[in-house]
Amino acid sequence: MSFKGTNYGRIDKDQSTLALVTMSGNHPILSVNYDAINNSTINKNDIIVETATDEVGNDDCMCEIRFHVEEPREEKEEDDNKMDVEGEEQEDKQSTAEIIFKQIVERAKIGEFAGESIATLIDVNLAVPRGKYTIDFYQKSLRFHGMTFNYNIEYRNITKGFILPMTNESQVSIILQLNKDKPIYQGQTVYRYIVMQIKKEIEVDVKTKVNPELLDQAPNLKDLQP
Repeated sequence: MSFKGTNYGRIDKDQSTLALVTMSGNHPILSVNYDAINNSTINKNDIIVETATDEVGNDDCMCEIRFHVEEPREEKEEDDNKMDVEGEEQEDKQSTAEIIFKQIVERAKIGEFAGESIATLIDVNLAVPRGKYTIDFYQKSLRFHGMTFNYNIEYRNITKGFILPMTNESQVSIILQLNKDKPIYQGQTVYRYIVMQIKKEIEVDVKTKVNPELLDQAPNLKDLQP
């Protein structure tokens, strides 16, 4: 890590490390192993990277990095020149931030790249944060995948859970209270609770993918059947 106060450069991505280096590429400013990245989200031109804090204890640590990614000037000028082109003639083009974000989540194995989950629920309605999410259950964490945001929540960071009836009586709310020091973020908005809305009368068959070796290592999963 550099202590000179430099806070801009270019992102260098190899197979094991995400690094911010000086524009010349000769000096690293900071670096983090992909294995240490717990989650990553994108908000317009900002890429947020959250690092794992499992073995830190009470020591100080860097738990979040935010990269602000500007479009190259040449691409901005090209976009300005295309303003007169009709919408249907324009091709969908990812921004530089979106390209970098996709590479980060792929190499850090986040979201759809996280590997095989124990079980998956599709199109679950969330009131907080609002939207439809696919929920993947892993051995140590719960992952929410939405159209724009992804969240990774370790089970140990869920402090309480509630099942509450709703006024329409056809739905119930499942509320997960998160550790106050480890909420989830959507832009600048902080969420310390996750609220799911489930219809009472709907039954869903969920296939679990648990191998015998995992059951032997995790006694709390003994009730699950492959």
